[in-house]
Amino acid sequence: DAYLEMLISSLKNTQYDAADLICEEIQKYQYPQHIQQMVNALAEKVFQLDAEKALEIIEQIKREQENS
Repeated sequence: DAYLEMLISSLKNTQYDAADLICEEIQKYQYPQHIQQMVNALAEKVFQLDAEKALEIIEQIKREQENS
């Protein structure tokens, strides 16, 4: 997912304003319930500027999307 890749880049480069905007775009989509919970947790971690945890959640989301 392009948005997830952009979010990874923003978080790694400490571009938190960009990360917030990208996260808002990600939240506009509909996801299966189990992925939606991860997206919500991701948004919370981005909002809290917890890049390390946010990156972990992104990897979980990517794995789930591959398995779907």
